[in-house]
Amino acid sequence: MAITVVTGLANAGKSGHVYDRVRRSAAAGLRPVLLLPSEPEVQRAVGEVSHSALLGVSVLQFDRYLDSLWSILGDGRTIVGRVQRTLLLQHALDAAPPEVLQSSARHAGFLRILEVVVQRAAEHSGEVDAGTRPREPRTPAKEILDIAAAYARLLVQADLVEAAEAHRIVAATVEPRHLGGLLAVNRFGSFTPAQLAFLTRAAALDVEVIVALTWENNHPATTAAGETVENLSGLRGARLVVAGDRQAGSHELAQLERGLFSEQHDDRILESCGDLVFSEAAGEGGEAQRIVRDIQELAIYGIPAHMIAVVFRRPEAHLSALSEAFNEAGVPADYDVRSPLVRTGLGRALSLLLRHFCGERGRAELTALLRSGYAWASAVDVDGYDERTRRDRAMNAHRLLEEAKSTGPRTRLFLERALELCAAPIDTKGARAWRLLIADMMRSRYGSPVILDSGGAADARAQRGLMTVIEEMASLGDLAFGARDLLALLDAVDVSLSDGERAGHVQVMSAERARSRRFEAVILGGLVGGEFPANSSDDALSQPALAGPLAAAGIDVLPRGGADEERLLFYQVVTGARQKLILSRAVVDDDGKPLRPSTLWEETLDLYRDPVTGEIPEVGSPRVRRLTLADLTEHEDAPLSERRTLREQAASPSGGAPRAVLARRRASARRGCVTGAVAAALAQRQVFSASEIEAYLACPYHWFYLRELNPRPIDEPIDALERGRVAHEIMSMFYAMWTAAGHERVTPEELPEALGVLADVSRTVLAGRPAARTLIEDEVLRGAVSGAGRIVVRDAEFLPGFLPRHHEWSFGGKSADAAEPVGSFFLKGRIDRIDVSAAGIVIVDYKASVVAPRAKFADEGLVQLPLYGFVASRKLEQPLLGGLYRSMRYGGDRGFYSQDSLGHLGLASRDACVAEEFDAVMSAAIATAETAVAGIRAGEIPATPRKASNCGYCPARSVCGGCSR
Repeated sequence: MAITVVTGLANAGKSGHVYDRVRRSAAAGLRPVLLLPSEPEVQRAVGEVSHSALLGVSVLQFDRYLDSLWSILGDGRTIVGRVQRTLLLQHALDAAPPEVLQSSARHAGFLRILEVVVQRAAEHSGEVDAGTRPREPRTPAKEILDIAAAYARLLVQADLVEAAEAHRIVAATVEPRHLGGLLAVNRFGSFTPAQLAFLTRAAALDVEVIVALTWENNHPATTAAGETVENLSGLRGARLVVAGDRQAGSHELAQLERGLFSEQHDDRILESCGDLVFSEAAGEGGEAQRIVRDIQELAIYGIPAHMIAVVFRRPEAHLSALSEAFNEAGVPADYDVRSPLVRTGLGRALSLLLRHFCGERGRAELTALLRSGYAWASAVDVDGYDERTRRDRAMNAHRLLEEAKSTGPRTRLFLERALELCAAPIDTKGARAWRLLIADMMRSRYGSPVILDSGGAADARAQRGLMTVIEEMASLGDLAFGARDLLALLDAVDVSLSDGERAGHVQVMSAERARSRRFEAVILGGLVGGEFPANSSDDALSQPALAGPLAAAGIDVLPRGGADEERLLFYQVVTGARQKLILSRAVVDDDGKPLRPSTLWEETLDLYRDPVTGEIPEVGSPRVRRLTLADLTEHEDAPLSERRTLREQAASPSGGAPRAVLARRRASARRGCVTGAVAAALAQRQVFSASEIEAYLACPYHWFYLRELNPRPIDEPIDALERGRVAHEIMSMFYAMWTAAGHERVTPEELPEALGVLADVSRTVLAGRPAARTLIEDEVLRGAVSGAGRIVVRDAEFLPGFLPRHHEWSFGGKSADAAEPVGSFFLKGRIDRIDVSAAGIVIVDYKASVVAPRAKFADEGLVQLPLYGFVASRKLEQPLLGGLYRSMRYGGDRGFYSQDSLGHLGLASRDACVAEEFDAVMSAAIATAETAVAGIRAGEIPATPRKASNCGYCPARSVCGGCSR
C-alpha cells in the first residue's frame, strides 16, 4: 500500500477519484474512512454516502478522528476544551503576572495571543522553557514563556492535554490495526503539522491513503498547495494522479478558471457574456440589499434558491445586515455561520441574569430579564413593575428583587434559584443545578413540552453550548470558578446558526465552507481591502521581538496564512459557480468613508483589460452594477421588497395599500386644526397662563403636545426643568428663612451669613427630592444650588432701595371667577418674585441660562413679564416700574424698565423705556397674547416654530411631521 495524491484544477473530478476508491474499498469490506475539514462537509458527505448505499464507510472530521484515536492510544489525559484553556490561561496569567506586558494583559485580545502560543507549543515537544533566569532582564517574549510554562503545569495538574500534542502523539504511535482499510482525505486546502505527520505515518505503515488537493504545476492560483503536494508525493511509494475530467459549465467562467492570476498575456482578454458580474453598493446595508436583488434575478433566471451560495470571508461580520435585508425581502436562507452566544435569545437572557446578580443589581438588567420571556414573568405584571420602579426611582437592590418576584407565579422560585446559584461555586453539583435552571428558562420561553419557533433552534444550540461551558468549568474542580467567571466567558463563546441545508433556502457561508463545493450561482461579497484577502500582517506575535525568541524556544508563531493561501481560497470559491458568479463589494462604509477594493477584485478585472493599454474595451466588458443608498427605493438594481413597494406607493399622489395611504398622511406636515370634542373644549377655554401663551407662540404644535396631550415619561428625569424647579424652591425657602430671621434683604455686609443660610436651605431641599442616579443628574442638582447661590450673591447689589417681598406669588385659578381678566381672556400664574419700593414694584423671573432683552420680546413672543406686571400692579395697587429676567448661570438682568424710575440703578441701558415705550411694551404683550388665545380657541395647531433651533429639543419632533413654514 502507498499514498495516492490526486491533483488538478477546480472541477477536474478529484472528488470523483476519491469517492470511486472509497466505493471499491467498501465493496471489498475494508472499512474505509473518509476525512473532511468541517462538520457541515461531514454531514453532506454522510448524505451522499447514504444515498449511494455504501456500507461500512466512516465519515469524520479529521481532528475528531484524531481525537477518537487518542482515546485509544492516549495516556489517560483528556483533551482540553476551549473554555478550560481560557480559564487555565487566565489562572496562569494571574499566577505569573507580566510587568513589561502589564498594559497589554488588561485587554481581552491578550488571552487570544496566549492561546496561539500554547497551541503552537503543543505541536512540537509540548514542553515550554520558561526562559526567565535569575538576574536576567524581563522581556515580552520571556513573560509570555513564563505564562505558557505556568499553563503547562496547570494542564498537568488537571490531567489535561492540548489537542495538538495529543494528535502529535497519535501520529507517532498509531499502528495499522487502529486504522481502516483506506484513509481518504478530501476538500482540504492545507494541513496542520499533526495532520500531515499522521498521513505520513499512515503511508509508512502501508495503509492505503488517498488525498485530493487542488493544485496544478505552474498555475499561480494553486501555488499555496505546492509544498503540501511536494511533501506527500515525495513519500516512499507515493503515486501522483492528475485528474482531468472537466465538468461542463459556463464558457466565461471556464476562461476565468484558467486565466485567474496568470502572468501570461496570451489570450488575456476575456469577453463577457454576463455570467460574471461585478456588483458595487454604498455601505454594508447597501451591499446586503444589492445581494438580495441579485438573488431575486437569479431566481427569475431559474436557479433554485438552495443552489445559490452567498459567501463572505468573514460572514459573521455581515450577518446582521444580511439577515435584515433577507427578512425584509422575504428571502429564506440557511446560515452556516457561527455567532456569539449572547446574540441568541437564551444567551442574552442568561447574560442579563448574570450581569444583574453578579453586578450592581440595577433595575435595567432585571427588567430586561423579566421581559425576555425566559423568567416566567407575566408581561402585564412586568409593565406594572417597570412603571412602579421607574417612577419611584427605586435604587435598593433588595426592593427591586422583591418587587420582581411578584411578576409571575413561578418567577419568585426562578429568581431565588438564580440568586442562590450565582452565589455558589460552579462544581459538579452546581453544574447540575445550572442545567436545571437553563432548561427551566427554555420551558418558560417555549412551553412544556418545548415547541421551538424560528429562534428556538438557535436557543437549543445555545443551551448545548452553555452546558458545555459550565461542564468544562466544573471539571476543573481544583480551581474555584463561579458565576462571574461564567459571565466573563459568555462573550467568547459562539454557537452555530446552521439548520442544515434545506431546499428553497439560499446558503450563506464562509469562504472556507464554500471551497471545493459546486453551486449553480455564487455571490462572493466583502471584496474590500483588509477583508478578502485576510490581512495577517497585523499579528502581534509576528513581530521580530517576539517571534525570534519564541522560535528559539521551539514555538513557531508566525502566521501560516498568506497571499498564496488567500489566492487559492478565492480561486476555489469562484470556480464553484457553474452558471453565474457575482463579485460584490461596498465602495464606502456606513459612514461614507471610501473603501479600497480587494486586490482579488482588481486581479479579476485584469482579465478583461487590454494587456497593452490597461483599459477594458467597451465591447465585451463585464457587467458592473452599482447601488447607492439613494437608489434603494426606485433604482432598477434595488431589491424587490414590500418596503420598496410601499415607498413607491407612498410617493404617488393617491391610491395604494392602506399602509401607503397612512404613510402619506403621516409624512405630510401638521397644519393642525383639531375637530370634535377637542375643538369644542378649546373653544370654551377662558383661563390661560402666561407660560402656555408663550409656548403656543413659540410653536402651536409643541404647545398642544405638551399642554393638552400632556405625555408623562415613566422615568421622572432630573433634567433642566427639574433644575429650575429645585432652584426656585431653594430661593423661595431661603428668603422665607432670611426674612423670618429679621432681615429685609441681602446686603454686602450680611452676604457671608446669607450664604451660610443658603447652604442649609439647599441641603434641606435636596434631601426632600429624589436622589441623583448618575453623574449627569448629580451635576444638574449641583447646578441648581450654584445657580441659586449666584442670585443671592448678586442680590447684595441688586436694585438698591427695593425689598424682595413676594416669592412664588400666585394669582388666579382654574375658574374664570378666580382668574384675572386681561382683554378677552382670564390669566392665572405664579410670579417668581416681586421687589417692592416706595415708588412701585419690579417683577422678577428666574431663568436657568441666557435671558432676553426688551428688543427680542416681539421676535420671540415673550409676553410673560408684561402680563405678570400688569396683573401684579393691579392687585397690589402699586405702579409697575419694570420686569426683569435674572439668569442663574451667566449673570445679567434684562427685560424692560422705566427710565425715569430705575435708570440710575445700573441696569442695561437698551432695556430702558420712556413712558410711551413702556406703555407700548404692555399693550403689545396684551395684543400678542390675544392673538395666541384666539388661535388656541380656534384649534389651530400648525407645526410652525418661531426658531428652527427649537425643534432640536422638542419632544414632539418625532410626531409633528416637521416644520411647515
